[in-house]
Amino acid sequence: MRQLKLLMVLAVVLCGLGGSALAAAPVESDSTQRNRAVTAFNENNFEMAAHIFADLADNAASEEIKYSSEYYLAQAWFKLGLYNAALRQYNYIIKAGNNHPFYLRAVEGVVNVGEVLHEDYITGTLIDREYNDEFAKLPIEVLNKINYTVGAVLYRGNKFPDALNFLQAVPIDAVDYARAKYLTAIIGVFPKKDTTAEEMANSEDEAKRIFEEILKLKNTPNLTYVDLERIQQLSTLGLARLAYGKGEYAEAVKQYERIPRFSAFWDAALFENGWARFQNNDYGGALGSLQALHAPQFAGSFQPESWILKATVFFRSCLYADAKAALDGFAKIYLPIQQQVDELLTGEKTDDYYYELLSSSSKTLPRSVKNYLLGNSRMVQFKSYIDQLERERRIINGLQRFKDSKLQAELLSSIDQAKILQIRITGSFAKRRLADVSAMIRGFDVEKELINFELTSAETNMLSSKFDQAAHLDGLPIYRPAMPGTAWQYWQFEGEFWLDEIGYYQYTLKTGCMNSGAEQSALEPQENTEP
Repeated sequence: MRQLKLLMVLAVVLCGLGGSALAAAPVESDSTQRNRAVTAFNENNFEMAAHIFADLADNAASEEIKYSSEYYLAQAWFKLGLYNAALRQYNYIIKAGNNHPFYLRAVEGVVNVGEVLHEDYITGTLIDREYNDEFAKLPIEVLNKINYTVGAVLYRGNKFPDALNFLQAVPIDAVDYARAKYLTAIIGVFPKKDTTAEEMANSEDEAKRIFEEILKLKNTPNLTYVDLERIQQLSTLGLARLAYGKGEYAEAVKQYERIPRFSAFWDAALFENGWARFQNNDYGGALGSLQALHAPQFAGSFQPESWILKATVFFRSCLYADAKAALDGFAKIYLPIQQQVDELLTGEKTDDYYYELLSSSSKTLPRSVKNYLLGNSRMVQFKSYIDQLERERRIINGLQRFKDSKLQAELLSSIDQAKILQIRITGSFAKRRLADVSAMIRGFDVEKELINFELTSAETNMLSSKFDQAAHLDGLPIYRPAMPGTAWQYWQFEGEFWLDEIGYYQYTLKTGCMNSGAEQSALEPQENTEP
């Protein structure tokens, strides 16, 4: 009887709970949950889809549902803009091996992350490490992207023969064809051990053919080459450098002047064109290029050698005071920079320290040096990825379904870990580039001293000969630059730099050398046929 009463009391208590203990919701099957996740995904509700797929990836009893949920979780992260989370999930699947039913689709996912982020350091290294015969089963457009990416990774590792095998596998109807061909040309002319003069000449001819082919490529409605404009500008620079190396200086000048004004490569083209014009005996043109390069609009450009070239031009023209002024300009601008950089490189400083030097708020680095570091394509990738990680942190914190969950904590932790690693990589790379800056300036400082020595000797010889250079210069006419066409006008430079004039300067240079008849005729301005 006592037991019966106890059961009756328990029944009353349960009823007093409003039936909640007796009306538990039915547990959804794995297939039902998957259907809900697929529906949410197709309706672009990627947050809900990720929430369900994450649960199924951990807890599904069905192996088939578990595998598919692992993959579609990565896809949901990708759609949410959580590329780091997607990359981790794709990598998790890839590590499971090609027995995982979504192995190849995960490889394709890694490629897509690299494309969206314009990143091939992390994704490229992963793909290179994983590359195997299974990749042949991938869609051809994906395989083409992989071949380019792996080729680029091997190129950066100086594994040129292997790099060529991958790069040459990229066909002309692939979006990466232009940049694959460009790297192929660069590898061909890269100095190699025991290369004969004939072999190098053949490689240069082949590189020229490739550069010219790239310049003929055009985007169509059905095919848009990646970075075609940029690759074509680099190919133009390649043609200019090949011509310069062969001593075809007039051709080099022509190619350098094809680089668009104010493009990413214009300052490099101006400087190198200065050397080409100098070698082509167009001293006034060389100084004109340098005058453009030293305009206020290029105040943030790192070009220490330009002052050495300027001094060399004046020295060859026997204008020793101007040559000294150019060397003084180099010393005034760049020797303090070297001292500052050397101080930054001394002591036990962490990679994090060098990374912070690149921040927009940091004023420690000279402007030209910071621009030099941030202008490196590898540095751009590193910095962009760190910025992306911070964007993803904000997205994760805004996902309401994951608020204060274990998965949210894991995602944020992976962001922290990835950022720490990326900052170390970026900082270490910045430190190496700073060391290059210091070595570069130190090398040009040695050249400065050699020119100074030659200047002193030349001035002594001129004084001992009692040559009246001032009277000589006064007796020489000023040669006005040749006009490219009737639509052109000549304006004398009066100390102001106008945007529409930068890049078109021609210095009216006299030569102060004692026997200057032959030199003067050689110094007359060369005709410039491009506006």
